Amino acid sequence: MLRLRFCSARDFVSEGLRSSPKVRSLAPIDLVTITLGWSDENRGAAKHNRVMATLSYLTVQDMMWVNLQLTKEPQPWNYATLEEGVFCQYGYGTSVDLVGQAASFLTGFANKRAFKSGNEACAFVGMVAFLEMNDHTLNLSDAEAGDWVAVAFKEPGSVKEMIETKLGQIHTHTHHGTPDARAILGDILARYPQTVTGLVKSGHVAALV
Repeated sequence: MLRLRFCSARDFVSEGLRSSPKVRSLAPIDLVTITLGWSDENRGAAKHNRVMATLSYLTVQDMMWVNLQLTKEPQPWNYATLEEGVFCQYGYGTSVDLVGQAASFLTGFANKRAFKSGNEACAFVGMVAFLEMNDHTLNLSDAEAGDWVAVAFKEPGSVKEMIETKLGQIHTHTHHGTPDARAILGDILARYPQTVTGLVKSGHVAALV
């Protein structure tokens, strides 16, 4: 005889599959049976949580490649600081706040100044790429982006709201679930030539330790 145990859909959606003490002991068939009773709203929330739990991220090597494209020559850099800057993409706990993490990446990477030159431009390109690797983008033209990012650097507390205002949803092509980071970065560099050139020219020259 099939034995069923019931708990609220909220335990599944907000806490994650099997994370609630109420459901840890359930067998897989119990879980499947319970989910059959979910409303469309709960199913949608669960799907959103599964997607957002698998955010894609740029690597240290990706950001080194971006800096080379921007500055046209290898820059002196500090590896530990570069790692810290790249880690600004990640959030605390479940790390599923895409917009908040994008905002932290933009300001955090720029402030770390891991490269001698090109940090602000890298931060902008990296932030847009992080969004696009996760099915979102900024609805900004090249003519608008320079002023937008200048305000963002001056008012870091407003960056999350600024991103939300310009945020658009896209479908990013993936290969077995993994987006092509270099292709996305290359497309952003081609889309914002005026913005990134201005950021490289006006950016800080870091005194690396």
